[in-house]
Amino acid sequence: MTRPADTRSMRRYLLALLALTLLSGCGGAADSSLFATAVRNTQAAGGAEVVFSMRMEGPGLAQPLVMNGSGVEDASTGRGHLNFDMATFGTMEVVSDDLTMYIRSDLLGAALGGKKWMKLDMKRAMSSFGLDLGASGQLGQSAAEQLKMLRAVSGDVRDEGHEQVAGTETTHYSATVDLRRYPDVMPEDQREAARKGVEQLIELTGESEIPMDVWIDGDERVRRMAWNQSIRQGPVEMNITAEYVRFGVPVEVDVPDDSEVFDATDLVLQQMDQAQR
Repeated sequence: MTRPADTRSMRRYLLALLALTLLSGCGGAADSSLFATAVRNTQAAGGAEVVFSMRMEGPGLAQPLVMNGSGVEDASTGRGHLNFDMATFGTMEVVSDDLTMYIRSDLLGAALGGKKWMKLDMKRAMSSFGLDLGASGQLGQSAAEQLKMLRAVSGDVRDEGHEQVAGTETTHYSATVDLRRYPDVMPEDQREAARKGVEQLIELTGESEIPMDVWIDGDERVRRMAWNQSIRQGPVEMNITAEYVRFGVPVEVDVPDDSEVFDATDLVLQQMDQAQR
């Protein structure tokens, strides 16, 4: 049975996770690296069926939270519909529409003031930091967002051998994403905004480098990504895996009506401010 303290902690961590998502990247650019080619090819594949797993640990949680999810998303448009099973914490549904994401979960309960969905307006949130996302492409979450971060890989890319992912032969690579290098692979007119976003992300997480494992298939598309992520507040530690099961999948998203939505953008901004104190 879920204890009240666990539920309060999970709500707090959910807002922290949204803050992390908000700052996790923006825009579209590419360099000539192996991963950059895989990013372009994966985005060009359009809609995809995806699965996720995440293990989260932090103060106030009696035991690690394990989340498993699946759904569809289009990395080129930022649209997606995902469902997560959080075991004793219940379920969570996430809809992303370009620069806006919506979350529905019993865990949020009365915090939504009778509304069904919690909304995060990423464009408005980032504008509060002086960042203009109008020409920067899509912010998103899950696989589509981490896909963009692969462009900032630095140092050695190590070939870990051949492995099958969802029945597809792939090559497993390990590498390190250097967040401070990310603005350098952006178009010149977007670099200053990207630098601001990266510094906010580093302040929130306490990390400037993220080790990642990436599995790439024979068509040079990403099939699986695995990485560790932290949030200073708590602190919170997460282990995340995202996998593309198949490509060419239609992505049809029903965006919640405004009458059913509680806008939590300001709450997430407050969470970010608290995490940086």
